[in-house]
Amino acid sequence: MGLIKRILVGSPPEPPREPSPNPAHDPNLLARLDNLEASMRALKLEWEDIYDKIGVRLGRLSRIKQQIERQDRAEATNDEQRDLGITSQPTSPGDQLRAARARYGRRIV
Repeated sequence: MGLIKRILVGSPPEPPREPSPNPAHDPNLLARLDNLEASMRALKLEWEDIYDKIGVRLGRLSRIKQQIERQDRAEATNDEQRDLGITSQPTSPGDQLRAARARYGRRIV
């Protein structure tokens, strides 16, 4: 029954609010502002430090990526040369000897 009565009659008027104190007259205002500024400076320094660390990590990742790409290209060219029968770097001593003989025009035995 209370809900229906409230709907029909309406809600009671709100009690008058006490006026909020003027923040300019707060004796602790300067101390609070100084504390806030110090916290903001500390936060800014933390973010700058984190930003620098992220930049270093991204630089390392890009260098690693470049090295991997270079290795992949070198392996791909070696694979292509091997498929064509071209050996740029003989692996066994016999292959090295044959390559040296072929380079100087001697007959391969």
